[in-house]
Amino acid sequence: LMLSNVNQSYQDLGNDLAIDDIELRVCSGNHSGLCPPKTSTTSTTTVSTATSSYASTSTMTTTTSTSSTTTQHIVTKDVRLANYTGIIVNIEGEMYLKNGAESGRIVKWAKSTNNSMSVARFPGHCYGLFIDHNNSLYCSMNVKDAVVKMSLNDKTSKIVNVTGTYTDGSGQNQFSGPWGIFVDNNFTLYVANNRNNRIQNFQPGENNGKTITGNGTPKNLQLNYPTGVVLDADNNLFIADNNNSRIIRVIRDDYQCVVGCDSNSSSTSDKLNNAYALSFDSHGNLFVADEYNHRIQKFTLATNSCGNPN
Repeated sequence: LMLSNVNQSYQDLGNDLAIDDIELRVCSGNHSGLCPPKTSTTSTTTVSTATSSYASTSTMTTTTSTSSTTTQHIVTKDVRLANYTGIIVNIEGEMYLKNGAESGRIVKWAKSTNNSMSVARFPGHCYGLFIDHNNSLYCSMNVKDAVVKMSLNDKTSKIVNVTGTYTDGSGQNQFSGPWGIFVDNNFTLYVANNRNNRIQNFQPGENNGKTITGNGTPKNLQLNYPTGVVLDADNNLFIADNNNSRIIRVIRDDYQCVVGCDSNSSSTSDKLNNAYALSFDSHGNLFVADEYNHRIQKFTLATNSCGNPN
């Protein structure tokens, strides 16, 4: 399965998902895992094949499922993708993604039924999506410089502004191109504030954010166009530093580069060419959407509670 520009990567329970920006398709590879992360290394695997794949053209989505024991199955759906399509998968394995044909429209695709349905219409394109433990769906509106959310538990739920002023700026409550987002178990929102070159977090109910990393970051780890942010099981912060083609890890106040640390883009297994998005599987292995190398990179653990890396 050859990928074009890879502009999103996400791990659900047992499946790794990627957005193919040029071919406008979603690709999925199956795996399983149970153990939380402990330590990480730069041992890598290029994920180039998949047990199941989800593919789309600009006019329809075609879902292709294959395995070593079953025949190919194809289902056509009226779901359109576009560049910078946000994607998130909930605990039931239901996939939420932006329908590129209509601004702000989010559709849910249930693999159990092979059906899709419209679930939300936000006031702008969602470059990042996230579902918290209260089943609220968050949308980072890059062009409108705001993050909004709505409850998926109530069909009459209204869209609520979480933070942002809908104007470009560098204030504590402002964004300049919000991109990747993450919400932790305490409902703290983390935002990759793209053109401001910083990562902010917002406590529940607070409109003003705290800059976690940005100007003045130690060890020459100044961000350049960050597009992805995620926390691991130990609440360590990982950042896709896009234009620097590297992954930054923040453990409390300690800032570390863990992948692509000379900031030179390359196609070798230990390098990236514009790190776009990142996520962890349940083993703690790190998956990175390596945008201009047209691939998903897997960085495995040195050790974990299951023994050998998976």
